[in-house]
Amino acid sequence: MYSCSWNTISQLQSVTCHMRSHSVTCHPTQVNTPRLNPSQTGQYSISVQNAVARLVTGTRRSEHITPVLRSLHWLPVRQLIVYKLATLIRKCLIGRAPAYLAEYCHKASIRRPGTRSADTSMLEVPRTRTALGDRSFAIAGPRIWNNLPPSIRDLTLSAGTFATLPKIYLFV
Repeated sequence: MYSCSWNTISQLQSVTCHMRSHSVTCHPTQVNTPRLNPSQTGQYSISVQNAVARLVTGTRRSEHITPVLRSLHWLPVRQLIVYKLATLIRKCLIGRAPAYLAEYCHKASIRRPGTRSADTSMLEVPRTRTALGDRSFAIAGPRIWNNLPPSIRDLTLSAGTFATLPKIYLFV
């Protein structure tokens, strides 16, 4: 890495923070999109993330970006969106999210009490008829939550512990 003045480092940190928050808030519905059309896959956010990672580390454009993202401990954009949705679903389940979002999080009904699956914190995923419906918060959120391992879905975990476990799971 090249040496920077304090001013340059603070500018890079500012750009990094802005880019990370922008990629998640502007593309939260990019979770289940097909990878065929670049405009639908959040390609802009991925390009911006890669450019900022190269700027921060001084990496050339010809070098692979995946090791750079790993060295910065940045989740790729898609996993970052999954992480943010999982965090939002957890907040809904523990009562720390707005009511208009919490109304979409319903625990799955127990079909057979006494079985191992009766103790899990699975959510009900409503059925949809369109691919657009699959990208809504009401569908994508519970689906992402249900795909997490049971140890991460534990609602008794502290906020700090929960903040790290999904990142570790998604980072690998």
